[in-house]
Amino acid sequence: GAAGTNALDITGAALLTGKLTYSTVANTQLRLSGDLNAWSGGTFNIGTVVTPVPSGTTAILEFDCGVAVDYGLTVQNEGTMVAQGASMTAVTALLAADAAAAATALTTNIATGWKNGDDICIASTTRIHTQCENKALTADAVGTGLTITAITNAHSGTSPTQGELGNLTRNVRIGAVTASLPTFVNITNSATVDWDYVAVANIGSATATKRGIDCNPTTGSVDIRYSVIRDVKTSGLALYLSAATANNVTFRFNIVYNVVTYGVHVAVTSGTNIVISDNLIMLGTALGGAAGLLHLLDVGGTIQNNTIVGSSDNGMYYNEAATLGTHSGNTVHSCGAADYGVYFAGIPVGTIGSLTIWRCATIGVNFSVNKTLDAPLVIDGLTIFGCTVAHIYAAGVDLTGTIIKNATINGGVTLVGAAGVYVTAVQGLTIADSSFGAT
Repeated sequence: GAAGTNALDITGAALLTGKLTYSTVANTQLRLSGDLNAWSGGTFNIGTVVTPVPSGTTAILEFDCGVAVDYGLTVQNEGTMVAQGASMTAVTALLAADAAAAATALTTNIATGWKNGDDICIASTTRIHTQCENKALTADAVGTGLTITAITNAHSGTSPTQGELGNLTRNVRIGAVTASLPTFVNITNSATVDWDYVAVANIGSATATKRGIDCNPTTGSVDIRYSVIRDVKTSGLALYLSAATANNVTFRFNIVYNVVTYGVHVAVTSGTNIVISDNLIMLGTALGGAAGLLHLLDVGGTIQNNTIVGSSDNGMYYNEAATLGTHSGNTVHSCGAADYGVYFAGIPVGTIGSLTIWRCATIGVNFSVNKTLDAPLVIDGLTIFGCTVAHIYAAGVDLTGTIIKNATINGGVTLVGAAGVYVTAVQGLTIADSSFGAT
């Protein structure tokens, strides 16, 4: 490797039963033409909680796949992996001023501390999901100012349509050598994983345990924060909670960017302690009608304060008639014409609080099935505007016990929606204490 770099290439599988620890004083790179397995009793550290990989130093784990997902990282039962990159002042921000197409300067709502060369994703603020984009900074941030490679699309920085920004660069990186030959991460039942400030790129497939980050803790735990999962390939998933008894998963303050089929997917589970909160999930390119950037086949967890933007199809997809956990503070916007902002293919019971939806290219909230449980579903505090066809839509369904209250439903400005509530042959939907069409 280069001067000051610890570099190691391995051909064949690496089976870890002891401890493997990356340097935290020099650049380190491990490249494998084979799998890396942390087995029972094995500990794999790329930095630690006490001593993370410091700023200015890189730690890279990459897989040189011959075909897609033939090699990857597996943390086996009773294995442990800790990856801790350098902390950042901020991982996300909002635009605080409108940016025209071809602009090379952006204004943010906070001082970010981002660095020259950092890769930044920028949310669409129209109804066109492909206007999400990523560009590199050409200088260090100065206060709330960013200097950037010329952006392709215009983006709003004016409330209530301020575009989100996310920093996709981390100094701890896991991924594939060749973008077209993706790798995978598989976390098994009793593994322990703790990642902060890690970037994972070029992952995913349709193969079981190799779909992206397959996350299957039952007696183990997974805690991922301030990290990035990006460039997830066809039929893959950024994060897949796959176990029927998944427990102890925390996914917070992360950025998911540029996925083909799914973003974050929670399978049907009887497990507990599932927290998906404060994440920015941006740009899904070909999800399909039965998928979502946040795809919930189980609704029992804590789903709070996530921003879902730029799905080609559904932003949030609910598909379980069961009792909700804590669902509040989520925002969905700029989803494409194929499907909907929030799609209820199954209608849960409980309360969804403070849901914001704007500028989706067809429908904001779509109820497509009969309600099957006696207890009510309450959406309390819905803010919605600028969706092309309708903001709330239901046709030919029995929604008895479904209540939308304290809603603000507006046409919007510039991109104006055609209908506030559009229903045909619907039973049992109550809308109360709400306002329509003020803007």
